Amino acid sequence: QGYEIVSLKGTVLRTVAPEPTAEERAELAKNAQHQVTESQQREIDKQLMLRYSSVDDIEAEKKRKLAEIDAKEKMLAVNESATEQQIAAEQRKAAQAERNGQQVPESVVTALNNLQQELRVLGNQRQVRVQEMADEAKRFDQEIERFKTLEKYRR
Repeated sequence: QGYEIVSLKGTVLRTVAPEPTAEERAELAKNAQHQVTESQQREIDKQLMLRYSSVDDIEAEKKRKLAEIDAKEKMLAVNESATEQQIAAEQRKAAQAERNGQQVPESVVTALNNLQQELRVLGNQRQVRVQEMADEAKRFDQEIERFKTLEKYRR
């Protein structure tokens, strides 16, 4: 969400643009990988200067975004741990059935297969979050460096 900074009299002093969407971030990353035209770079720079008023603003946004991603990754880790516990419980049921000379119930086999699949999915999601954190940190670092460069020329 973007916002406006207003004086006590209600005059708009500055407008802060909203955080870029995933599509806009992808476009920024794509532009960074390819040689950017001068007009494209001017637009990227303009958006950067509209979004942030200082390096501290970028650092604060970086910290907030990385904390958000980290919280999601931690939640996945908790879910992964709970799933591992469920797998262990199902394995105990299977082992008990085998010790009693019985066939492992189909429901236990199905539950184990489903839980193991869920565990793989959770592991993949955690890897995605770890990569997302690295990508976002890199993006913010690049924005900080570009902002510093633009600030030098602004003065």
